[in-house]
Amino acid sequence: MPSTYNVEKPWDTDDIDKWKIEEFKPEHNVAGHFVEESNFSVLFPKYREAYLRESWPMITRALEKRGIACELNLVDGSMKVATTRKTYDPAAILSARDLIRYGYIWNTSTYSGLLTFVLQTSGKIRSCPESNRKESWDRFLPNYKARSLSSRRTPYKVTDKTKKNYTPFPPAQEQSKVDKQLEAGEYHIGREAQKRIAQEGRMEKQKAKQEEKKRERERDFVPPEEGGEKKKKKRKVRAEDGE
Repeated sequence: MPSTYNVEKPWDTDDIDKWKIEEFKPEHNVAGHFVEESNFSVLFPKYREAYLRESWPMITRALEKRGIACELNLVDGSMKVATTRKTYDPAAILSARDLIRYGYIWNTSTYSGLLTFVLQTSGKIRSCPESNRKESWDRFLPNYKARSLSSRRTPYKVTDKTKKNYTPFPPAQEQSKVDKQLEAGEYHIGREAQKRIAQEGRMEKQKAKQEEKKRERERDFVPPEEGGEKKKKKRKVRAEDGE
């Protein structure tokens, strides 16, 4: 597609104010009233009920000028805006939707102060002559105090990143205990020593069991004491004499 950037535009003249927002009037709506109704509803918390009840007449009057109907339902805790047969601006319902979404967050004084500031500023800008429209608009903007960073808390330890040389490769991974033992040749020696110690322990237990069984077998072959046999014989002799 050919570019139309450098093409001459006879309709784009110097007397056109490109920053001017044209007001949408009822005569601009050639198609007439809307065919279908558009509506939006928003829930609000219980603690904002008193504020909304107080400020709802002001909201109703502001929306009636744009042909928007509004409803405050205290039973369900909801706000609703809808188009009517008097609505001529298609974007009015979207502005009303944003109003009920964010309007209940502000208090009455803030909302009225902001509305007054916007009306005054727009009136001053419209009343300015053509020669002053290119001047700075800083006087119409709110003044914010500059924050001082002198009281910012500095960390206890500050790392100096300038000394580090940049390298695209990641740092080498630290060696684990097993890797160090493998590198020093101690890993396999340690495993062999553990096996030898375990085997020696098993051999000692087997040897102790074998010696205990050998002593039990030798007890059956131990000869009786001689003194005990003589006494038994004397007793037998005496028993025969008695008969």
